[in-house]
Amino acid sequence: MSADLRLAKQLLASGTHTIVAVKAGDTVAAASGPGLAPLLAVFDRLHGAAVADRAVGRAAALLLLHAGAACVHGLVLSEPGRAALEQHGCPASWDRLVPHIRNRMGTGLCPMEERALGMGAPAEAYRAFVLRE
Repeated sequence: MSADLRLAKQLLASGTHTIVAVKAGDTVAAASGPGLAPLLAVFDRLHGAAVADRAVGRAAALLLLHAGAACVHGLVLSEPGRAALEQHGCPASWDRLVPHIRNRMGTGLCPMEERALGMGAPAEAYRAFVLRE
């Protein structure tokens, strides 16, 4: 594990943010909030960074890939998210691997996870979740 990813994980563990990105030993991005909003808020600063996020489902994984994240750690990582990162050669780690990211009520799949299940390319997720095409 890189020093940058270790630092990103430590900063995430502090509980101040829900996503943290570190590059060359410096925090380049951090944000908090529910769902994909924090990732989208820091999206343009993730290229080449080690990223630690509270929850990484397939939608987040594809967006992180499109942003050019160097490696990813999820406190919770879904199997579809892990598969996307692995398929595209992005090193991934996790505290807990789950079949899918659940919605906030725990009654089914997260809507973004469900929507991303049919997506194969990071650019497709970018168009759907960032450009909203």
